[in-house]
Amino acid sequence: MKRLFLSLCCALLFIFVSFAPLAASPVREVFLQVRTPGGAPVAGLSASCDYGSGEILESSLTPDYISMTGPEGRFPCGELLVGKRYTVTLQDYYRFPAIVRQSVSFTVLPGDGPQTVEAVWKEQSPAKSLEALSEKVVLRFVDATGNPVCGLFLSGGRDNPPLPAAGQKANPGTDGQLGYNDPDGKYVFISPARDSYTVTVSRAEGLPSVGEQTFCFDASVGGSREYVLPLRSDPSVPGPYADPQSSPACQLRLKIVDAAGRPVPDLVVSGEPENPKALRIEARKTDQNGEVLRQAGVYERYRLTLSNPYRKEGVQRQEYQVWGLPFTGVRDYTLVWNGEAPRESLARRADKLILCFRDAFGAPLPGLSVRADPQEGGKSEEGYTDYEGKFILLSPAESYTLHVWGNGQEKRFTAGTDGGQEQTIIL
Repeated sequence: MKRLFLSLCCALLFIFVSFAPLAASPVREVFLQVRTPGGAPVAGLSASCDYGSGEILESSLTPDYISMTGPEGRFPCGELLVGKRYTVTLQDYYRFPAIVRQSVSFTVLPGDGPQTVEAVWKEQSPAKSLEALSEKVVLRFVDATGNPVCGLFLSGGRDNPPLPAAGQKANPGTDGQLGYNDPDGKYVFISPARDSYTVTVSRAEGLPSVGEQTFCFDASVGGSREYVLPLRSDPSVPGPYADPQSSPACQLRLKIVDAAGRPVPDLVVSGEPENPKALRIEARKTDQNGEVLRQAGVYERYRLTLSNPYRKEGVQRQEYQVWGLPFTGVRDYTLVWNGEAPRESLARRADKLILCFRDAFGAPLPGLSVRADPQEGGKSEEGYTDYEGKFILLSPAESYTLHVWGNGQEKRFTAGTDGGQEQTIIL
Protein backbone atom coordinates (compact mmCIF):
# COMPACT_ATOMS: atom_id res chain seq x y z
CA MET A 1 0.00 0.00 0.00
CA LYS A 2 2.82 2.33 0.91
CA ARG A 3 4.59 1.50 -2.35
CA LEU A 4 1.35 2.20 -4.30
CA PHE A 5 0.98 5.58 -2.57
CA LEU A 6 4.57 6.56 -3.51
CA SER A 7 4.00 5.49 -7.12
CA LEU A 8 0.86 7.64 -7.33
CA CYS A 9 2.73 10.68 -5.93
CA CYS A 10 5.55 10.26 -8.47
CA ALA A 11 3.04 9.96 -11.31
CA LEU A 12 1.18 13.11 -10.24
CA LEU A 13 4.44 15.00 -9.88
CA PHE A 14 5.50 13.93 -13.41
CA ILE A 15 2.15 15.07 -14.85
CA PHE A 16 2.37 18.45 -13.05
CA VAL A 17 5.93 19.12 -14.26
CA SER A 18 5.18 17.99 -17.81
CA PHE A 19 2.11 20.18 -18.29
CA ALA A 20 2.97 23.22 -16.18
CA PRO A 21 3.38 26.36 -18.35
CA LEU A 22 6.96 27.24 -19.12
CA ALA A 23 8.14 30.51 -17.57
CA ALA A 24 9.02 33.17 -20.09
CA SER A 25 12.73 33.76 -20.56
CA PRO A 26 13.80 37.05 -18.92
CA VAL A 27 14.79 39.91 -21.18
CA ARG A 28 16.94 42.98 -20.64
CA GLU A 29 17.31 46.21 -22.59
CA VAL A 30 20.76 46.53 -24.16
CA PHE A 31 22.60 49.55 -25.58
CA LEU A 32 25.80 49.48 -27.59
CA GLN A 33 28.16 52.36 -26.80
CA VAL A 34 30.79 52.97 -29.49
CA ARG A 35 33.86 55.07 -28.79
CA THR A 36 37.22 55.84 -30.36
CA PRO A 37 40.38 54.47 -28.69
CA GLY A 38 40.62 57.88 -27.04
CA GLY A 39 37.11 57.58 -25.56
CA ALA A 40 35.21 59.97 -27.86
CA PRO A 41 31.74 58.84 -29.02
CA VAL A 42 31.45 57.67 -32.64
CA ALA A 43 28.25 58.84 -34.35
CA GLY A 44 26.91 57.91 -37.78
CA LEU A 45 27.93 54.23 -37.88
CA SER A 46 25.41 51.97 -39.56
CA ALA A 47 24.43 49.31 -36.99
CA SER A 48 22.43 46.09 -37.27
CA CYS A 49 21.83 43.39 -34.68
CA ASP A 50 21.42 39.70 -35.55
CA TYR A 51 18.37 38.70 -33.49
CA GLY A 52 18.04 35.12 -34.71
CA SER A 53 14.65 33.87 -35.90
CA GLY A 54 11.39 33.91 -33.97
CA GLU A 55 12.91 34.19 -30.50
CA ILE A 56 12.06 37.80 -29.64
CA LEU A 57 8.77 39.69 -29.87
CA GLU A 58 8.61 42.17 -32.75
CA SER A 59 7.85 44.97 -30.29
CA SER A 60 11.18 44.30 -28.54
CA LEU A 61 13.29 44.88 -31.65
CA THR A 62 14.90 48.18 -32.61
CA PRO A 63 12.63 50.02 -35.10
CA ASP A 64 13.81 50.08 -38.73
CA TYR A 65 14.20 53.86 -38.71
CA ILE A 66 16.93 53.61 -36.05
CA SER A 67 19.84 52.18 -37.99
CA MET A 68 22.83 54.29 -36.89
CA THR A 69 24.69 55.26 -33.77
CA GLY A 70 23.37 58.59 -32.52
CA PRO A 71 25.31 61.78 -31.69
CA GLU A 72 26.36 60.24 -28.35
CA GLY A 73 27.64 57.06 -30.08
CA ARG A 74 24.85 54.85 -28.70
CA PHE A 75 22.75 52.29 -30.54
CA PRO A 76 19.67 50.68 -28.91
CA CYS A 77 19.79 46.93 -29.53
CA GLY A 78 16.31 46.34 -28.06
CA GLU A 79 15.09 44.01 -25.31
CA LEU A 80 17.19 40.85 -25.66
CA LEU A 81 17.04 37.41 -24.02
CA VAL A 82 19.22 37.08 -20.92
CA GLY A 83 21.97 34.48 -21.33
CA LYS A 84 21.91 34.59 -25.13
CA ARG A 85 24.82 35.79 -27.26
CA TYR A 86 24.26 38.43 -29.97
CA THR A 87 26.34 40.12 -32.64
CA VAL A 88 26.03 43.71 -33.85
CA THR A 89 27.65 44.64 -37.16
CA LEU A 90 28.96 48.20 -37.46
CA GLN A 91 29.94 49.73 -40.78
CA ASP A 92 31.02 53.08 -42.11
CA TYR A 93 28.69 53.53 -45.08
CA TYR A 94 30.51 56.70 -46.16
CA ARG A 95 33.67 54.73 -47.04
CA PHE A 96 31.83 53.57 -50.18
CA PRO A 97 32.72 51.54 -52.19
CA ALA A 98 35.32 50.11 -49.74
CA ILE A 99 32.90 49.98 -46.79
CA VAL A 100 34.65 49.27 -43.46
CA ARG A 101 32.94 46.77 -41.13
CA GLN A 102 33.45 45.65 -37.55
CA SER A 103 31.49 43.08 -35.52
CA VAL A 104 30.81 43.26 -31.77
CA SER A 105 29.60 40.12 -29.93
CA PHE A 106 28.24 40.08 -26.37
CA THR A 107 26.17 38.01 -23.96
CA VAL A 108 23.14 39.52 -22.22
CA LEU A 109 23.78 39.35 -18.49
CA PRO A 110 21.12 39.15 -15.75
CA GLY A 111 20.60 42.33 -13.78
CA ASP A 112 18.40 45.35 -13.16
CA GLY A 113 18.19 48.24 -15.62
CA PRO A 114 19.71 48.46 -19.11
CA GLN A 115 22.99 46.77 -19.99
CA THR A 116 25.58 48.88 -21.82
CA VAL A 117 28.06 47.09 -24.07
CA GLU A 118 31.22 49.07 -24.77
CA ALA A 119 32.84 48.85 -28.20
CA VAL A 120 35.93 50.53 -29.65
CA TRP A 121 35.88 51.73 -33.27
CA LYS A 122 39.48 51.78 -34.48
CA GLU A 123 38.86 53.24 -37.94
CA GLN A 124 38.33 56.79 -39.16
CA SER A 125 35.07 58.34 -37.93
CA PRO A 126 32.08 58.46 -40.33
CA ALA A 127 32.06 62.27 -40.03
CA LYS A 128 35.58 62.42 -41.51
CA SER A 129 34.67 59.86 -44.18
CA LEU A 130 31.68 61.94 -45.20
CA GLU A 131 33.75 65.12 -45.31
CA ALA A 132 36.31 63.41 -47.55
CA LEU A 133 33.72 62.41 -50.19
CA SER A 134 34.20 64.67 -53.19
CA GLU A 135 31.00 63.60 -54.97
CA LYS A 136 27.93 63.68 -52.74
CA VAL A 137 24.63 65.39 -52.02
CA VAL A 138 23.59 65.73 -48.39
CA LEU A 139 19.93 66.39 -47.63
CA ARG A 140 19.36 67.68 -44.08
CA PHE A 141 15.73 67.81 -42.98
CA VAL A 142 14.81 70.33 -40.30
CA ASP A 143 11.67 71.66 -38.61
CA ALA A 144 10.53 75.29 -38.49
CA THR A 145 13.07 76.08 -35.75
CA GLY A 146 16.02 74.49 -37.57
CA ASN A 147 16.20 71.33 -35.43
CA PRO A 148 16.86 68.04 -37.26
CA VAL A 149 13.90 65.78 -38.05
CA CYS A 150 14.75 62.06 -38.10
CA GLY A 151 12.71 58.93 -38.70
CA LEU A 152 11.90 60.06 -42.26
CA PHE A 153 11.53 57.44 -44.99
CA LEU A 154 12.65 58.62 -48.44
CA SER A 155 11.41 57.31 -51.76
CA GLY A 156 12.01 58.52 -55.29
CA GLY A 157 15.20 59.12 -57.24
CA ARG A 158 16.40 60.53 -60.54
CA ASP A 159 14.04 62.51 -62.74
CA ASN A 160 15.64 61.16 -65.91
CA PRO A 161 16.90 57.61 -65.21
CA PRO A 162 18.47 55.74 -68.13
CA LEU A 163 16.29 53.18 -69.87
CA PRO A 164 17.30 49.58 -69.04
CA ALA A 165 18.83 47.47 -71.76
CA ALA A 166 16.61 44.93 -73.50
CA GLY A 167 15.78 42.07 -71.17
CA GLN A 168 17.13 43.83 -68.07
CA LYS A 169 15.30 45.37 -65.14
CA ALA A 170 15.71 49.01 -64.11
CA ASN A 171 18.49 49.73 -61.63
CA PRO A 172 16.77 49.86 -58.20
CA GLY A 173 19.29 52.47 -57.09
CA THR A 174 17.94 55.04 -59.53
CA ASP A 175 14.35 55.01 -58.34
CA GLY A 176 12.13 53.53 -55.65
CA GLN A 177 12.54 53.11 -51.90
CA LEU A 178 15.72 54.78 -50.65
CA GLY A 179 15.60 54.32 -46.86
CA TYR A 180 15.57 56.35 -43.63
CA ASN A 181 17.55 59.46 -42.78
CA ASP A 182 20.02 59.44 -39.86
CA PRO A 183 19.68 60.77 -36.26
CA ASP A 184 21.02 64.16 -37.42
CA GLY A 185 18.24 64.43 -40.00
CA LYS A 186 20.64 63.71 -42.91
CA TYR A 187 20.33 61.47 -45.93
CA VAL A 188 23.39 61.18 -48.18
CA PHE A 189 23.57 60.39 -51.89
CA ILE A 190 27.10 59.14 -52.61
CA SER A 191 28.44 59.78 -56.12
CA PRO A 192 24.96 60.59 -57.46
CA ALA A 193 24.34 60.57 -61.20
CA ARG A 194 24.36 64.00 -62.87
CA ASP A 195 20.63 64.68 -62.88
CA SER A 196 17.82 66.39 -61.03
CA TYR A 197 16.13 64.34 -58.28
CA THR A 198 12.70 64.18 -56.69
CA VAL A 199 12.20 62.54 -53.30
CA THR A 200 9.11 62.15 -51.15
CA VAL A 201 9.42 61.83 -47.37
CA SER A 202 7.01 60.45 -44.79
CA ARG A 203 7.42 59.72 -41.09
CA ALA A 204 7.85 56.20 -39.74
CA GLU A 205 4.84 54.58 -38.09
CA GLY A 206 4.60 55.50 -34.41
CA LEU A 207 6.23 58.91 -34.85
CA PRO A 208 4.37 62.25 -35.23
CA SER A 209 3.17 62.48 -38.82
CA VAL A 210 4.42 65.10 -41.27
CA GLY A 211 2.18 63.85 -44.06
CA GLU A 212 3.86 63.32 -47.44
CA GLN A 213 6.18 66.11 -48.50
CA THR A 214 8.09 66.27 -51.78
CA PHE A 215 11.49 67.85 -52.38
CA CYS A 216 13.49 68.42 -55.56
CA PHE A 217 17.21 69.11 -55.82
CA ASP A 218 19.80 69.45 -58.54
CA ALA A 219 22.88 67.20 -58.77
CA SER A 220 23.69 67.97 -62.39
CA VAL A 221 26.78 70.06 -61.59
CA GLY A 222 28.55 67.38 -59.53
CA GLY A 223 30.84 68.02 -56.58
CA SER A 224 29.81 68.18 -52.93
CA ARG A 225 26.58 69.91 -51.90
CA GLU A 226 24.45 70.07 -48.76
CA TYR A 227 20.83 71.19 -48.82
CA VAL A 228 18.82 72.17 -45.74
CA LEU A 229 15.20 71.22 -46.44
CA PRO A 230 12.56 72.64 -44.07
CA LEU A 231 9.51 70.45 -43.42
CA ARG A 232 6.12 72.07 -43.16
CA SER A 233 4.88 71.96 -39.58
CA ASP A 234 1.28 71.78 -40.80
CA PRO A 235 1.48 70.12 -44.22
CA SER A 236 -1.45 70.00 -46.57
CA VAL A 237 -1.83 66.24 -46.68
CA PRO A 238 -3.31 65.06 -49.99
CA GLY A 239 -6.81 63.69 -49.66
CA PRO A 240 -8.40 60.73 -51.46
CA TYR A 241 -8.03 60.36 -55.19
CA ALA A 242 -10.45 62.39 -57.25
CA ASP A 243 -12.05 61.35 -60.51
CA PRO A 244 -9.69 62.58 -63.26
CA GLN A 245 -12.68 63.18 -65.54
CA SER A 246 -14.37 65.55 -63.11
CA SER A 247 -11.10 67.10 -61.86
CA PRO A 248 -9.02 67.98 -64.93
CA ALA A 249 -6.73 70.30 -62.96
CA CYS A 250 -4.99 70.21 -59.58
CA GLN A 251 -3.04 72.71 -57.51
CA LEU A 252 0.70 72.69 -56.93
CA ARG A 253 2.30 74.77 -54.19
CA LEU A 254 5.93 75.26 -55.17
CA LYS A 255 8.28 76.48 -52.46
CA ILE A 256 11.76 77.58 -53.58
CA VAL A 257 14.60 77.60 -51.03
CA ASP A 258 18.34 78.12 -51.24
CA ALA A 259 20.93 75.60 -50.05
CA ALA A 260 20.52 76.85 -46.47
CA GLY A 261 16.74 76.37 -46.54
CA ARG A 262 15.89 80.09 -46.79
CA PRO A 263 12.99 81.11 -49.07
CA VAL A 264 13.91 82.68 -52.43
CA PRO A 265 11.44 85.39 -53.49
CA ASP A 266 11.13 86.90 -56.99
CA LEU A 267 12.11 83.80 -58.96
CA VAL A 268 10.06 83.24 -62.09
CA VAL A 269 8.45 79.78 -62.13
CA SER A 270 6.94 78.27 -65.27
CA GLY A 271 6.23 74.77 -66.54
CA GLU A 272 5.81 73.01 -69.86
CA PRO A 273 3.90 69.70 -69.99
CA GLU A 274 5.26 66.69 -71.84
CA ASN A 275 1.80 66.38 -73.37
CA PRO A 276 1.45 69.44 -75.67
CA LYS A 277 -2.34 69.40 -75.19
CA ALA A 278 -2.15 69.60 -71.40
CA LEU A 279 -2.55 72.70 -69.24
CA ARG A 280 0.62 74.84 -69.07
CA ILE A 281 1.97 76.15 -65.78
CA GLU A 282 1.87 79.88 -66.41
CA ALA A 283 4.88 81.92 -65.35
CA ARG A 284 4.65 83.66 -61.97
CA LYS A 285 7.12 85.05 -59.45
CA THR A 286 7.60 83.51 -56.03
CA ASP A 287 6.30 85.59 -53.13
CA GLN A 288 8.14 86.76 -50.02
CA ASN A 289 7.93 83.18 -48.65
CA GLY A 290 9.48 81.76 -51.81
CA GLU A 291 6.15 80.20 -52.79
CA VAL A 292 3.89 80.20 -55.80
CA LEU A 293 0.56 78.40 -56.18
CA ARG A 294 -0.21 77.18 -59.70
CA GLN A 295 -2.63 74.92 -61.52
CA ALA A 296 -1.49 71.83 -63.39
CA GLY A 297 -3.12 69.07 -65.41
CA VAL A 298 -4.03 65.86 -63.62
CA TYR A 299 -1.67 62.93 -64.38
CA GLU A 300 0.59 65.24 -66.41
CA ARG A 301 4.36 65.49 -66.02
CA TYR A 302 5.96 68.93 -66.31
CA ARG A 303 9.42 70.26 -66.93
CA LEU A 304 9.52 73.11 -64.45
CA THR A 305 11.85 76.05 -65.05
CA LEU A 306 13.10 78.40 -62.33
CA SER A 307 14.76 81.56 -63.58
CA ASN A 308 16.37 84.70 -62.20
CA PRO A 309 15.54 87.37 -64.80
CA TYR A 310 17.41 90.22 -63.07
CA ARG A 311 20.97 88.97 -63.50
CA LYS A 312 22.67 91.33 -65.97
CA GLU A 313 25.27 88.72 -66.94
CA GLY A 314 22.48 86.54 -68.32
CA VAL A 315 19.36 84.82 -67.04
CA GLN A 316 20.07 81.93 -64.65
CA ARG A 317 17.85 78.86 -65.01
CA GLN A 318 17.30 75.51 -63.35
CA GLU A 319 14.94 72.74 -64.40
CA TYR A 320 13.03 70.12 -62.44
CA GLN A 321 10.29 67.61 -63.13
CA VAL A 322 7.01 67.66 -61.21
CA TRP A 323 3.74 65.76 -61.54
CA GLY A 324 0.17 67.00 -61.54
CA LEU A 325 -1.61 64.38 -59.42
CA PRO A 326 -5.33 63.99 -58.75
CA PHE A 327 -5.39 65.03 -55.09
CA THR A 328 -8.26 67.04 -53.68
CA GLY A 329 -5.80 69.03 -51.57
CA VAL A 330 -2.68 70.96 -52.56
CA ARG A 331 0.41 69.05 -53.69
CA ASP A 332 3.53 70.54 -52.07
CA TYR A 333 6.95 70.56 -53.75
CA THR A 334 10.08 72.10 -52.26
CA LEU A 335 12.73 72.95 -54.88
CA VAL A 336 16.32 74.04 -54.26
CA TRP A 337 17.72 77.08 -56.10
CA ASN A 338 21.52 77.09 -56.50
CA GLY A 339 21.94 80.45 -58.26
CA GLU A 340 22.16 84.07 -57.18
CA ALA A 341 19.12 85.47 -55.34
CA PRO A 342 17.01 87.69 -57.65
CA ARG A 343 16.92 90.52 -55.12
CA GLU A 344 20.72 90.60 -55.01
CA SER A 345 20.88 90.69 -58.81
CA LEU A 346 18.32 93.49 -59.01
CA ALA A 347 20.10 95.56 -56.36
CA ARG A 348 23.30 95.48 -58.45
CA ARG A 349 21.59 96.84 -61.57
CA ALA A 350 21.49 100.54 -62.37
CA ASP A 351 19.48 100.09 -65.59
CA LYS A 352 16.03 99.43 -64.15
CA LEU A 353 12.64 101.07 -63.70
CA ILE A 354 10.51 99.77 -60.80
CA LEU A 355 6.82 100.74 -60.99
CA CYS A 356 5.00 100.35 -57.66
CA PHE A 357 1.21 100.16 -57.98
CA ARG A 358 -0.76 101.24 -54.89
CA ASP A 359 -4.36 101.93 -54.00
CA ALA A 360 -5.56 105.20 -52.48
CA PHE A 361 -4.55 103.99 -49.00
CA GLY A 362 -1.01 103.05 -50.04
CA ALA A 363 -1.57 99.28 -50.05
CA PRO A 364 0.23 97.31 -52.81
CA LEU A 365 -1.86 95.91 -55.68
CA PRO A 366 -0.53 92.46 -56.67
CA GLY A 367 -1.74 90.48 -59.68
CA LEU A 368 -2.50 93.45 -61.97
CA SER A 369 -1.98 92.77 -65.68
CA VAL A 370 0.44 95.36 -67.14
CA ARG A 371 1.65 96.12 -70.67
CA ALA A 372 4.36 98.74 -71.13
CA ASP A 373 4.62 100.19 -74.68
CA PRO A 374 7.76 102.29 -75.39
CA GLN A 375 6.60 105.67 -76.73
CA GLU A 376 9.54 105.83 -79.16
CA GLY A 377 8.66 102.40 -80.55
CA GLY A 378 10.18 99.04 -79.75
CA LYS A 379 9.24 95.83 -77.97
CA SER A 380 6.44 95.98 -75.41
CA GLU A 381 6.82 94.34 -72.00
CA GLU A 382 3.91 92.38 -70.50
CA GLY A 383 3.38 90.71 -67.15
CA TYR A 384 1.78 90.95 -63.73
CA THR A 385 2.55 93.00 -60.65
CA ASP A 386 4.21 90.88 -57.95
CA TYR A 387 3.21 90.39 -54.30
CA GLU A 388 4.54 93.89 -53.53
CA GLY A 389 2.55 95.45 -56.37
CA LYS A 390 5.75 95.97 -58.41
CA PHE A 391 6.28 95.75 -62.17
CA ILE A 392 9.96 95.89 -63.13
CA LEU A 393 11.47 96.98 -66.45
CA LEU A 394 15.13 96.23 -67.20
CA SER A 395 17.25 98.33 -69.59
CA PRO A 396 14.19 100.59 -69.89
CA ALA A 397 13.30 103.04 -72.64
CA GLU A 398 13.02 106.74 -71.83
CA SER A 399 9.21 106.76 -71.64
CA TYR A 400 6.30 104.30 -71.70
CA THR A 401 2.57 104.17 -72.09
CA LEU A 402 1.26 101.77 -69.46
CA HIS A 403 -1.89 99.70 -69.94
CA VAL A 404 -3.09 98.35 -66.60
CA TRP A 405 -6.01 95.92 -66.17
CA GLY A 406 -7.69 95.37 -62.81
CA ASN A 407 -11.28 94.61 -61.76
CA GLY A 408 -12.16 94.21 -65.44
CA GLN A 409 -11.13 97.77 -66.32
CA GLU A 410 -8.21 99.19 -68.27
CA LYS A 411 -6.35 102.30 -67.16
CA ARG A 412 -3.54 104.14 -68.92
CA PHE A 413 -0.54 105.92 -67.46
CA THR A 414 2.76 107.32 -68.65
CA ALA A 415 6.10 106.68 -66.97
CA GLY A 416 9.71 107.34 -67.83
CA THR A 417 13.24 106.97 -66.56
CA ASP A 418 13.45 110.69 -65.80
CA GLY A 419 11.33 110.02 -62.70
CA GLY A 420 13.99 107.86 -61.04
CA GLN A 421 14.60 104.13 -60.71
CA GLU A 422 11.48 103.54 -58.56
CA GLN A 423 8.13 105.26 -59.08
CA THR A 424 4.73 104.89 -57.40
CA ILE A 425 1.48 104.84 -59.38
CA ILE A 426 -1.81 105.28 -57.52
CA LEU A 427 -4.87 103.52 -58.98
